[in-house]
Amino acid sequence: MNEKKEIIKKEEKLDVFDPKTFQKFLDQEKIRRQLLKEYISDQLIESIDFGKIEMKNKKTGKTFVTKPVLFKAGAEKFISLLRLKTEWIKDEETLLMIPKYMIEDGIICYKCILRNQEGEFISEGRGACSLKEKDYSANNAIKITKKRAMVDAVLNLGLSDSFTQDLEEMGEVKEPKLPEADDIVTFGKYGDQNMKFVELPMHYLKWLRDNSNTEEAAINMQKIMDKQEEILRNAKAEMDKKHNEEMKKENQERFGEEFKSPIDDAPELKE
Repeated sequence: MNEKKEIIKKEEKLDVFDPKTFQKFLDQEKIRRQLLKEYISDQLIESIDFGKIEMKNKKTGKTFVTKPVLFKAGAEKFISLLRLKTEWIKDEETLLMIPKYMIEDGIICYKCILRNQEGEFISEGRGACSLKEKDYSANNAIKITKKRAMVDAVLNLGLSDSFTQDLEEMGEVKEPKLPEADDIVTFGKYGDQNMKFVELPMHYLKWLRDNSNTEEAAINMQKIMDKQEEILRNAKAEMDKKHNEEMKKENQERFGEEFKSPIDDAPELKE
């Protein structure tokens, strides 16, 4: 626990000319990075907290897969882990560097500042979004801008060697493929059990839905849940039918072929 606190402790003055002091900081940095790697491996879930995006190079037309991209849910986990507070302010400095015609088209810039529980500065990140980017409304553009600024601030904590955010410069983004009911789960605690999404426990499917990175992903996970419920209903109906047939056969053997079950005379239910 003390080692984790070193991650967010206010840095002391580093004297690079003093071997002992420099070695101390090297050791702390090594511990810090190792702890973060372990946290990423144990706690972050691919496709929810981060994901690899298939992209298309605008010049060559070739597709490639990026290094892991940190999503909003993953950034929020790091903020919770380090007990940080978020603060958003309008990014006037960035606006001053943007051409006037872009500002007139509607561009929003925010800066996200991360502070520890004592209010001390830890990191900051910047984000921008244009209303014309995907015909966003002003409200949506503000949300996206703040999300980008927050992810950037988290990456600036020292996570840029594990994750990226700057996808726009790399080419045309293709949305990651959403899982289908019969796809094999490759992440989380069921990732090594060769299970289909539709075979996952319902409580875990609900957790995946509620923690989805996008509304589309949440809707897709709900469809998988509906598919599982349909399979369970059909399986129960088949079991009930088989049970009734076995009971009918058993009673006919005991009371004769003319035996009729009350179910036989029951009116057929209409949908």
